[in-house]
Amino acid sequence: MMYSEVPRQAACREITGEPGLWKYDDLTIQADPDAHRATVAIALDRLHPGARILDVGAGTGALARQLQDRGFDVECTSWNGRCGAGVVTYALDLDRPFTLEQVGGRTFRMLSLIEVLEHVENPAALLRCCASVLDPDGLLVASTPNVGGLPARLQWLRRGCPQTFSVGEIQGNRHISMLWPQGTEYLAAQAGLRIVERRALLGMRRFPVRRWIYAAAARLLHTTAGVTLLYVLERDPQGARRLGAGDVY
Repeated sequence: MMYSEVPRQAACREITGEPGLWKYDDLTIQADPDAHRATVAIALDRLHPGARILDVGAGTGALARQLQDRGFDVECTSWNGRCGAGVVTYALDLDRPFTLEQVGGRTFRMLSLIEVLEHVENPAALLRCCASVLDPDGLLVASTPNVGGLPARLQWLRRGCPQTFSVGEIQGNRHISMLWPQGTEYLAAQAGLRIVERRALLGMRRFPVRRWIYAAAARLLHTTAGVTLLYVLERDPQGARRLGAGDVY
């Protein structure tokens, strides 16, 4: 998919002297910048101008501002009160269930949940809450690190876990819930969501080896090369499911 041009005065840019860190306007991007770009492109492709979007776990507000700059009506949730996008922001602890009333009392045409699931104690509960505040025909765009991708697989061999879920990342960035692709998709289905589209994003990172070597290794290990998994989800008319004690053997 081709991405729309980012406004020149507020383009994503890598922070000088800090490789791997990016900004949009004056706001630091606390996620894979490619996930932000993909989310904006999906919104432009699938929504009408002025559509209501809730950015869940907004961080500094970099994604919210990008969406607002493209003409969408954006609101946010924030754990720490550091969202600087200048939009309506709801103070929510995402380790606790939230209701529609806690996010303004009106459903949203789209929710963005970008690199949030790995930070919460109960990703399944968060997905259920997100589904409950969507319009009946709304979309949820969610991303999480691709622990089944080639970079993570190589890190498993060397470290015993992907770098994203190392002790330092657990303690420093609260990366506490490691979701593999099959598990993520199962939890989404249990939350009453079905997949419209899935993507494996290469991200904005530099690769230390030639891309053809990278692609060959990915084929050999039967995995994708992407560092981030991104899903476009919609509400399933059958609703959420719950497993009982009889479903466990």
